[in-house]
Amino acid sequence: MPSLLHARARPVAILWLLVEGLSPAAAQDAETLLGQAIYAENCVECHMEDAGGDDIAPEIAGIPRNNIRRAMGGLEGMPEFELTAEEVAAVHAYLRTLDD
Repeated sequence: MPSLLHARARPVAILWLLVEGLSPAAAQDAETLLGQAIYAENCVECHMEDAGGDDIAPEIAGIPRNNIRRAMGGLEGMPEFELTAEEVAAVHAYLRTLDD
């Protein structure tokens, strides 16, 4: 059975090919949309829609990119995730939009 990462690989690759030809503003929007989709698929259940967290999962809106990478290894009871550098950047871009 293919992993979740492999199931996402083709659409992500296609999106990044499209992003390459976009203006910087459009590319940023595309990256944020990709991050929102990855967040909805992997993070929202524990960290909530606004990334504000709850009693168990901490707030992650606006956290540094390095913290996302560290947490992916299963930090403090969090499940492990395998995301590419581009996917981490996209999630980070999306989380920055929630830090207002």
